[in-house]
Amino acid sequence: MAGRLFPAGGARSIPLSKPIMYIGRAPECDIRLSFSVVSNRHCALIFDGFNWTVQDLGSRNGTRVNEHWVTHHVLQSGDTVSVAAKYRFTIEFDIAIERKRFLEMPEVDRGSVLSGDDRTFTEHGPATKRLEPHDKDVWSKFEK
Repeated sequence: MAGRLFPAGGARSIPLSKPIMYIGRAPECDIRLSFSVVSNRHCALIFDGFNWTVQDLGSRNGTRVNEHWVTHHVLQSGDTVSVAAKYRFTIEFDIAIERKRFLEMPEVDRGSVLSGDDRTFTEHGPATKRLEPHDKDVWSKFEK
């Protein structure tokens, strides 16, 4: 399965569909968080062919991985990425699958944007079990 971000609280997961995915408030961001505490281009998830990394893009309220402030960090499957210390995602991926998937992907498709899947909070599996129960309340207002 392709790598995914699981929002805290169980909103729909977000597939890691491109080698560089921007998170921020700006309309051109791949993962858009329309909140004033989130910078226009807050951070980026980058697959360099070997690892997924998160890079803070000089945001006002910072980026954390597993509750540690970072500017650049190599991610492991199961890490929790926090944007502006408020919006949390758990990243899950298999590095062998990611390498194969991006190497086989035609250059044209590498930039396509995919939407989240149809799994619900209870169907997300192990990723949501690592999040605190109060996160469901924070994210439930964003589910449709």
